[in-house]
This record gives sequence, structure tokens and C-alpha cells, in this order.
Amino acid sequence: MQNQLFLSLSFTLSLSFSLSLSLSLSLSLSLSLSLFHSLSLFLSLSLFHSLFYSFSLSFTLSLSHSNTHTHTFWLNFCVADGVGGWRSYGVDPSTFPCTLMSTCERMVKENKFRPQAPASIITDSYYELLEQKQPLVGSSTACIVALHRQERTIYTANLGDSGFLVIRHDEIVHRSQEQQHYFNTPFQLSVAPPPQQGHVINDSPDMAESSSFGVQEGDIILLGTDGLFDNMNEDMLLDYVSKLKDHKQDNVQNTASKIAEEAHQLAFDPDYLSPFALTAIDAGIELRGGKPDDITVVVARVASLTDNEQRQLV
Repeated sequence: MQNQLFLSLSFTLSLSFSLSLSLSLSLSLSLSLSLFHSLSLFLSLSLFHSLFYSFSLSFTLSLSHSNTHTHTFWLNFCVADGVGGWRSYGVDPSTFPCTLMSTCERMVKENKFRPQAPASIITDSYYELLEQKQPLVGSSTACIVALHRQERTIYTANLGDSGFLVIRHDEIVHRSQEQQHYFNTPFQLSVAPPPQQGHVINDSPDMAESSSFGVQEGDIILLGTDGLFDNMNEDMLLDYVSKLKDHKQDNVQNTASKIAEEAHQLAFDPDYLSPFALTAIDAGIELRGGKPDDITVVVARVASLTDNEQRQLV
């Protein structure tokens, strides 16, 4: 029997609220498709930490399969990080990215997208928001990773400073490219009210960087927002990932949680020479310390279902 690939996936969000929050939710999902495609997903969600910003991030995971005779199966997951500057205009920065992600999820479930061109999901969702009678106001970055199980290939699209890494044998073999106009000003999708139109940054969704890459069993896909990458460099992330030796739910979740917790602690260390501080210094700005921010970590490990796991899903 040909081995089938699946992802054991966990994500942890370090959120920013104006009041204390502690919530833990775990979800396990198993499903079986007809013919030769089976998938096992393990999802874990942890919300923690009391900070001082309003929530401005959204995560979505969607499953889809075509109705053709090939029964192609896709797994899509993405993050969108709202731009906090809208608070000064009295706008909740979470509304725009959350709505963008829910629109992306609906389009995936309705098969209204081109799986091998995930940037089209961002484009179509964004223009749908623009066509609303009362368009949402806000800005957001977006990063999408789509796994094609038959091709054993991921197709990606990234707009802004969120991003992903593909790690194989403790080395980074593929990564997204950060998109910045200038220091701490990422590419972003925006919808502005008439008084602010022309005065806020608004990039075309066509500017999203797209890529494809063949994955192998054992590969780790790490997806995160700038709150992660601004506080932890790649060597630190590789050190955590190197300790993940199997695709058990608890181990994958533990890795995601430890990375998020470390990033959160470093964000509030005033003496830490963070990646964000180093970038500021390169831009001629004297800065030291971490960067307090919303932090999202998604960890996925590519693996083959064993015969026993295949039978358990039937």
C-alpha cells in the first residue's frame, strides 16, 4: 500500500487582552475519505497571558477535497495578524483579520479557490470584503500554507511579516520571505474609511510571495506571526524543533507551547538583544529588548499513517 501523508498539527496563541484570560481547549479530529485517502489531525489550542493590547490575530484551518475521480485532498492552514495602529482610530484591529480568515475558510470549504495558487484565496477573500455595502475597516498581514497530499507538496502565499519555515533533519530547507516597506512596516491588506483613504498603507494581494516545495516524512512546518520571529531567531527555533522526534499529539503540542512561551518571555526582557532590536539597529535606530506583541505558533509534522492507524480511521 502506498504510504499516505498526514500532518500532526498543534498551535499556540499568545494573545493580548486588556483583562486577564486563561483558557485551554483541546480538539481531536479524525476522518476517513473514500478510496485511498485517510487523514488524522490532532489540534490543540492554548490561550494564555494577560497583556495590554487588544486581540488582533486570527487562525483558521480548513480541509477540502475535490469531487473528481482523483479524490485530491488538501489541507490548508493560515494566520492573519491585524495592525494594531487602528486602535488610535477607535477601530478594533481584530475584526478585519478574523473576518478575512473566516472568508478564506468558507471559500476553501466551498471549493472556491485554486489549491495550487493559495494567494488566490487571499485575493478573492479580500475583494469580497471590499464589495460589502459597509466594508470593514482595518489592516492585516496573511500567510497561507496548503498541503497537496498526492504530490507531497506544500503551496504557500505570504503577505507581510508573518511567515513559515520547513525544517528537515534539523535544518531549514525552505522559508518564506518577510515583506517590509521599511522598518516595522510590513506589507498589508487594508480597508480605510474615506477620511483615511490614501493615507494608510494598502498593498495589493497580488504582492503576496508564492512558493511550492516538496515535503517528506519527518519534515516540520512551523508557521508564525511576527511576534514569534521578532523575538526568537532561527537557531533558537531549530533547537526546540530538534527535540521533536515523533508526531504524537502531546509532543507536537508541547513543542508549540514551549516556543510560544519562550517568545513571550523574551518579548518582555529589556536587556535581550532580540531579532527585532537587531533589525532596528540595522535601520539606524538604537533599541534593545524584545518586542511585546501577539504571538502565534503553529507546528505541523509530516508523517505517514501506519497500517494500524489506517484501520483505526475506518
